Amino acid sequence: LGISGSETYDFIWRVENGEFPVSRIFDAKDDGSATAAESETETAANQYLERIFIILMGTNNLGGGMLPEPTIRGMDAVGRTILQKLRDRNASQPAAILFSELLPRRDDFRARKMCPPRCKNEKTLEPFSSFMPAIEKVNRALPGVLDGWRR
Repeated sequence: LGISGSETYDFIWRVENGEFPVSRIFDAKDDGSATAAESETETAANQYLERIFIILMGTNNLGGGMLPEPTIRGMDAVGRTILQKLRDRNASQPAAILFSELLPRRDDFRARKMCPPRCKNEKTLEPFSSFMPAIEKVNRALPGVLDGWRR
């Protein structure tokens, strides 16, 4: 799940307001036009599909100047929003969410412009010359985010 250029709060808004494809799955209703066999097959497929989510997001938050901690909180909120939507629809149906680690960015020139006031090495106080330290911080935090959902 994700849209190029979108940030975590955009994604949450889309899911909550029906502007993201997964929202249609959450709200899918049988209109009676399918045959019984088609309906049964489609229902089984939807039950399987609507509980598995693979998400790659957070990199646009960092590229837009957001620091790692708020980005991590946004990613946590995305997962919790999806899980809540599923619980509201069918509390007994399990769900699986896989957050892909953030990938390296190829726009380090932005980091050099943003970082002097915002992101720097805590020991040397030198601004970062790339997004990799922020990406690594987010990636290290993801297992803790997922563990928080299990509690």
